[in-house]
Amino acid sequence: MKQLRTWVAGLVLIAATTLVGTGAQEPPAGRVPPPGLEMFSASPIDVDYQSANLRTVLRQLAEIGGVNLVVDPSVPSDATVDLKLTQVPWYQVMDVILRSGQLAYELEGSVVRVLTLAAQTAERRARNETAIEATRVVLAELPTRRFRLSYANAEEVANLLKELRYDDPARGAVHYEARTNMVIVQAGQGDLDEIADLIADLDRPEPQVEIEARVVQTLNTTIRDLGVRWGFDGRMDAATGNTTGLVFPNSGAIQGRTRVGGGSVGEFESNNEQGSILGLAMGAINGAFNIDVALRALESEGALRVISTPRITTQNNMEAEVTQGIEIPYQVVTTTGGITSTSIQFKDAALKLLVTPKITPADTVIMSIALENGTPSDVLGPESAGPSIRTDRARTSVQVPDGATTVIGGILATTDTRDANRTPGLSRIPLLGWLFKNERDTNQAQELLIFITPRIIRG
Repeated sequence: MKQLRTWVAGLVLIAATTLVGTGAQEPPAGRVPPPGLEMFSASPIDVDYQSANLRTVLRQLAEIGGVNLVVDPSVPSDATVDLKLTQVPWYQVMDVILRSGQLAYELEGSVVRVLTLAAQTAERRARNETAIEATRVVLAELPTRRFRLSYANAEEVANLLKELRYDDPARGAVHYEARTNMVIVQAGQGDLDEIADLIADLDRPEPQVEIEARVVQTLNTTIRDLGVRWGFDGRMDAATGNTTGLVFPNSGAIQGRTRVGGGSVGEFESNNEQGSILGLAMGAINGAFNIDVALRALESEGALRVISTPRITTQNNMEAEVTQGIEIPYQVVTTTGGITSTSIQFKDAALKLLVTPKITPADTVIMSIALENGTPSDVLGPESAGPSIRTDRARTSVQVPDGATTVIGGILATTDTRDANRTPGLSRIPLLGWLFKNERDTNQAQELLIFITPRIIRG
């Protein structure tokens, strides 16, 4: 016993000398103190324990580090420590001993309480159960209100209320029932009144937008008869999300929205060279102009052909899609295991229009428009790939008043024809045959115009 006391005293003296000699130091680079122990000494110390009693070692380390330490009764009294460390920070020595002995610690102010991991887990479980029971008691005393929603989604509204901290245990609880689209709230009367006002604002019918599209095939010279003004004094500036201040049309690519300006509509030629890089151009028509009357009149004169007039209704901020075209069948031959089989597959050659409307407080409609035009191509590819499809794509955003019409043009199709008239026999006479025959080459360019008219439908 006398030898043990001498060894312990010598150890304390060595450790204390090491601590005083080095002074308070910052943690060595790359070493992070365990959470909570960073407030204590980081000075390096030397320790050498051989089958030393764990409780005794903890008390010695507390004295060296100047720490108020309490050893919980759950720590075994007969546990021992075998450890030798040189110039190791105090907090790291403590952390190694705790982990090697399956121990944990709790910080209670400036006091460190050491206990076993099992005891810590049991204490935390008991605290959680106590907190849950206290929450149940609080909630049982709070009034409950049910909100049956007609238009809004119950799950989305409940998640919003949780984000606003109405689901905090100190304030109440928020639940939703998907089958009945109901939100159930337990809260104080003041919070319930606030939630009721919020839900009244959220649970309103969302306005819808009827999108009417007219797909017209016409000659280039017919466009001015429709009163189309390309760009309609649109200006692409910083206010509409663009980096250029050029007046539309121009040769720059449109990155933001095109703001439609005022002005009267006159006769303006279509100039596709000043459209987008795909040859597509945006235009506008005066709201007082009756586009349907003009289309019918020009169609009766044979100047154009209305291919289709689809209408579709969509909710605000929801995408609407209109597709018109054909599916081209082709054969695909495959060989598997020496067996050859033939199947029929299809490729789309279609005009696809995607429109996403957004209603503004000023009763205008911002339309995000994506256009894809696929036509059969003369370019031959691998037979297994099927027919070649020439595809033009464009994407833009335009803002128009309710009921106004915007135009997409620049989708061109050119037809070359040769007509020959001959007088049989006489047309073959040398030198004089040209008097009895007539040949005429015709080049006709047709343009596809898409008129888009949004109309706001309010519930």
